[in-house]
Amino acid sequence: MTLHVGAGTFQPVKSEKISGHEMHCEHFYVTADTIESLIENQNKVIPVGTTSVRTLESLYWLGAKIINNPSLLIRNLHSDSGKFMI
Repeated sequence: MTLHVGAGTFQPVKSEKISGHEMHCEHFYVTADTIESLIENQNKVIPVGTTSVRTLESLYWLGAKIINNPSLLIRNLHSDSGKFMI
């Protein structure tokens, strides 16, 4: 798994409401072998750091997209993990 972390990851939240904070995207690259390993070891994966957690969350949502639309080609899927952890 390769994570591309931007400088925005380290910026403090300055807005009074979390919805006013701009999150920067973090790109990731995951091989099919890694995905297969994650599936085989569902309860044995321990991410270290928020970027790793956000990547696993994004993989979950990509998996949900594939389940809901089986005609999607996995090689055409990509995601930026611009999600909040609340």
